[in-house]
Amino acid sequence: MKKLSFITDRLEQQMLSAAEHRVYCHILNRSRSGESTHTEAISTTAKTCMLNQHTVRNAISLLTKAKMIRVEFRPGQTNKITPTSPKDWLTPEEVITLKEAATPSNRGQGTPSNRSTPNTSTPSNRGTSPLLNEDRGPLLNEAPKDTKNTKNTSLSSNDDETEGDCQGDIFSGSDEQIEEQKTGNELWDFEFETEFWPKAFKKVSVGKARESYRAARKKASRKKIFLAWQLVNDTDFPAKAEEDGSKAYVPMPSTWLNQERWEDEGIVARLEEANSPEAVAKNTKVLIGHELARLNANCVVPERFRGAPMQQTVSQLDLASAEKYLEFLRLKPTPKPLEEGSYVAA
Repeated sequence: MKKLSFITDRLEQQMLSAAEHRVYCHILNRSRSGESTHTEAISTTAKTCMLNQHTVRNAISLLTKAKMIRVEFRPGQTNKITPTSPKDWLTPEEVITLKEAATPSNRGQGTPSNRSTPNTSTPSNRGTSPLLNEDRGPLLNEAPKDTKNTKNTSLSSNDDETEGDCQGDIFSGSDEQIEEQKTGNELWDFEFETEFWPKAFKKVSVGKARESYRAARKKASRKKIFLAWQLVNDTDFPAKAEEDGSKAYVPMPSTWLNQERWEDEGIVARLEEANSPEAVAKNTKVLIGHELARLNANCVVPERFRGAPMQQTVSQLDLASAEKYLEFLRLKPTPKPLEEGSYVAA
């Protein structure tokens, strides 16, 4: 009899919401049940799961805290997500505690009283998908202009950056509008706990670092700070610690933020170089290679994705064609083995 996919009792008892359960199953499928990694853009995951992008972000945040997945942040690229073994998961009771610790405003879609403009919809339309409402809350990655009156503050995005997009101004900070009313310190603490602090090479004085991050976010966008922070923690700080034999001379996170080190000339120059068309094209082709490996496919490019007749392999593609081909590959499901050594598309 043909084997069918099924949900284990352990996952069924994990007390996940429908959205969290859907996102986890999608990540598990794209990572070959944990044998590989999930590198899909948030926008693509949201489209596949038919969810709002911020709902996907919240689900990934909860799954990370529940130790069901590990997230590796990568500058200028999509994040790398790896499912963990069920033996490492938090218990269902601990997952419930995590959810109860969240403030009500983080879990609901808000009420007309805390939106930036009056809700003119009829009562029957309230609470519907935020994609249908024009009066949304502040952007995920931009600081509110007035943190003292955040309930009546509405911010608009100036860019259309998508997750993993390396085009345009690397510091412009595309920040999606979100359904929940996270603003001011609440929003910045969320960024600090899920992105900034996990990336710190030297984890000391978390309280001071959190306060410094709040102050820094009033001066610069989340993306500008995070890209610089990820760069120094991936390269500069480990190299300095190895040279000096310890982490003693690596700056504390609060010191780095207070000195506005994201504006250092060397860091800015390196980030701009990494965002050059040549670097973007190279990174895009590397991501295509990962997707081809996931799909067990060869590097011959289908004709409809070739910018010119001569562009027959991935290495010959121009940037625009490579980006279209990459998006196409990301939408394809991971092949499932029917028999040993043979794969077909799911």
